Amino acid sequence: MTFSEVKEMMHWPISVPFQVGSTEIIVTPLEKTSEERLKVEAFFYLTMPSSLSVVSVEKICSPILRENWEHELKMVKRKNGLSESDGNIAITKLLWNGTGSTPPSAIYSNEKGWMVNYSTDDNLWGKGAYFSEDVSYVCGRKPNGSFSYKYAHRTKKGTIKLFLAEVIVGDSVQLDETPNLPEPPMKEGTNRKYDSVTGFRHGTFIYCIKDNGRAYPTYVIEFKP
Repeated sequence: MTFSEVKEMMHWPISVPFQVGSTEIIVTPLEKTSEERLKVEAFFYLTMPSSLSVVSVEKICSPILRENWEHELKMVKRKNGLSESDGNIAITKLLWNGTGSTPPSAIYSNEKGWMVNYSTDDNLWGKGAYFSEDVSYVCGRKPNGSFSYKYAHRTKKGTIKLFLAEVIVGDSVQLDETPNLPEPPMKEGTNRKYDSVTGFRHGTFIYCIKDNGRAYPTYVIEFKP
């Protein structure tokens, strides 16, 4: 996987239209031949074996979560000296996330989405929601090329479900492992904190966000292991 491939995949424009004031969550299965689904699958297969079969790609429309996410995006843009009309490429990324024993529906049905305060301290940078540039990391790739799926959600029928999420990483700081980190550190010479934390682990960059509302569960991908 080349840097240019990853960069391109993490920044394609996404539209999630919603009705302001609505609370209805709409889950839309994407057609196999749709451009949007083909992009998601292409991102998936950058680092996953082609022998794996994608069962479905669902696009999530949660008005409450999307409205909160767009509000957070405006705040992070303002904090970093960007106008609302500036593109999102500098501060957002499409990243992979596994929910473990928690069904993905529990995330997008929750008006808070990923509840970072309920996460464990036993992580790279303490409590937070964690996302990866590389889906094979989320699937627990082993040295022999097999997968443990330890971070992914396994359904009762034996398939695997993952999120491909829009994450507001903002101005991210790269740190070594710091399990007791309560929040991103202050930027040197300023009175502002970094927006997220990142680090390179097992061949990919991992991102940790410590604020609710800064990740939107855009897609749920289901595949047969």
